[in-house]
Amino acid sequence: MVTDNVARNATAPRQPKAKKTRDLWTAEQTRTFLDWARSEDHRLWIAWAFIATSGVRRGANLGLRWQDIDFEAGMAALIWTVTCVNHEIVVKPYGKSGNNHQILLDAGTLALLHTWRAHQNIERLAFGASHECLSTDPGCELPGYHVRDLVFSRPDGDCLHPERFSREFRRAQRPYNRQNPIDPLPEISLHALRHGWATVALEAGVPMKVVQDRLNHVSERITADIYTHVRAPLQSDAAERVAGLILPGDGG
Repeated sequence: MVTDNVARNATAPRQPKAKKTRDLWTAEQTRTFLDWARSEDHRLWIAWAFIATSGVRRGANLGLRWQDIDFEAGMAALIWTVTCVNHEIVVKPYGKSGNNHQILLDAGTLALLHTWRAHQNIERLAFGASHECLSTDPGCELPGYHVRDLVFSRPDGDCLHPERFSREFRRAQRPYNRQNPIDPLPEISLHALRHGWATVALEAGVPMKVVQDRLNHVSERITADIYTHVRAPLQSDAAERVAGLILPGDGG
């Protein structure tokens, strides 16, 4: 009666992926590397620092515009993201649903952004802008300069290529480790800076819900599943502290 095996056309359920352990930097290691990158005058060090202190994804970092930052309120609106398809740059609305996401920025990060904006103006002057042009019209057209209002861009104002941006971060770690052979840093990906923010925040006692909102995860469960390596020690510490308050002492 049955002419074909229907199971032959069925798709087998995928095996759950084993959770990978990620190499992450501690807060001290991140600060050490960023101090070194600043001393080396690496052009992208503030862009890396922004990910480390904000927890934003690479695409949102590269899609951030100056008009999206409210310095007085200390807020940044994540509206655009820069990604790549088949190595070609694609600019699209932020997030899967296209909804904007706002984050608060600390005073230190805002100060770095002020510093970076001044440096970016110097780069624009190198393309022929006058001081009067920059002061009266920050978006003035310049020959060979791309006016995109991007916070982190190439020297000519155009979008940084996401893949090259990540590669530059890895490449910068190698000279650091050559200069510090006694205490080298584990080599990490750019995305690990985002994970590092969440890890440091949770270890510092920031509530899971706050971390979830900052990272723009759909649910708190997703955040908890990703950061089980932090959650377990925190739960153990909580168990010890609560039990110490409840259980009678050795004297009975």
